[in-house]
Amino acid sequence: MTLEKLLAKMYEEIKMIRAELDEIKIALIPEDEPTEEELKEIKLGNREIAEGKYRPWKEVREEFS
Repeated sequence: MTLEKLLAKMYEEIKMIRAELDEIKIALIPEDEPTEEELKEIKLGNREIAEGKYRPWKEVREEFS
């Protein structure tokens, strides 16, 4: 088997493994729909960001360092 064919085979196997891992992740980590309260908080946060009423995480983190 040539190096090129071996690399192609390895690549296809890696793609298959990734697809299987995605399936496992979906099975293990359930996704819940957000509650009405969570949706309100998200909308409020988005509005505050749009209005510039937020502090970047880097800035907040530096206060605790």
